[in-house]
Formats: sequence, structure tokens, C-alpha cells
Amino acid sequence: MRERGGRQHRGQRHGQLAQQLSRMIEPSVLYLLATGTASHGYQLTEQANQLGLAETIIEPAAVYRCLRTLEADGCVISDWDTTGSGPARRVYKLTEIGRQRLSGWAAVINQRVQALANFVELCRQLRPG
Repeated sequence: MRERGGRQHRGQRHGQLAQQLSRMIEPSVLYLLATGTASHGYQLTEQANQLGLAETIIEPAAVYRCLRTLEADGCVISDWDTTGSGPARRVYKLTEIGRQRLSGWAAVINQRVQALANFVELCRQLRPG
């Protein structure tokens, strides 16, 4: 559900992020754009896989879908880079909205880490039979 003006309640957005948690593509892309270590699709795909947050290999098509969604949501902006000898590449930059989304991801991931750590501790406290 959205508030007037299309804004989502914080809790609803966190719920949606938690549903996407297993893939970890969006937080990886946002992080890489925030750090400036990657700015175009191929670099983002390569670096996202090196982060190791996803349970499987992140495919380029998934990264490009993510970038299109992030751009539609106002989290990133893009422009064509025509410098260099190769074909033009679309380069992406993080917006303030994107930084806020990354912060939301950090909160969701932190909450999940704490819950998992608590669960592991509960399992350690079990006594054999």
C-alpha cells in the first residue's frame, strides 16, 4: 500500500526488501554504485558476483532488470558513455533515493543477521536427547 504521492510506508518497503533478500542483487548493485567500484552493467555483474552475497551466480540479465527497476524508482540515473574505442555503454549513478534504499537494505540485512544469530544460539542451547 502506498501513501498519497506514491510513497510507501517504511514497514511495507522493508517487507518487500525482505522478500527479495535471498537474491541479493539489488543491495549488491546499490552498494557497488555507492562505492564507485562499478558503474555499468558488465562491471556491476562481475563485482556483484565477487561480493558473494547471492546464493547463486548473478546473471547479467538479472542485473540489467534490477537497474531498469532502480532507474524507474528514481534510485539511479543513467547516461551513455561514448568515450573509448568500444561501443557506447550505459553508466549508472546512485541518487539520494538510491542511498536511502541502500540504507533500508542494510537495516533489513542487519535484522536478518541478528535473527539468524539468535536462532543459532537457540540451537546451541539444545541438549542432546
